[in-house]
Amino acid sequence: MDFFGLNVSDRPYIFQSVFDLVYHGKGGFIYSEIYNMPVWLRKYNLMKINEVIKAQNDTQNVKNPNEDFKNIPKMPQKTDTVTKTPLKSTQDIKNIAIKNSKIPIKNSSKSK
Repeated sequence: MDFFGLNVSDRPYIFQSVFDLVYHGKGGFIYSEIYNMPVWLRKYNLMKINEVIKAQNDTQNVKNPNEDFKNIPKMPQKTDTVTKTPLKSTQDIKNIAIKNSKIPIKNSSKSK
């Protein structure tokens, strides 16, 4: 029969609460303070930290979802290197390549 109090199986929960308060307390607590802290006070501090984190998450989720896409640069348009005008289609690209090419290009369509 165990002594009145905590069992060995309760240790992970105690250590998790101590870790959470040290980590999320942002330097406000040290390990020995929390380990020796009364259980009711440890639970209260954990509850307050949870409230603060939930409030921060709610304010981040409320912001405009389109804000993330405002700063994305637009894709540059392909332009004719000679005239600096935007190209509209792949046919325009082929025509300019043929026009600017110094190598004669044979017509790919066969005529009979």
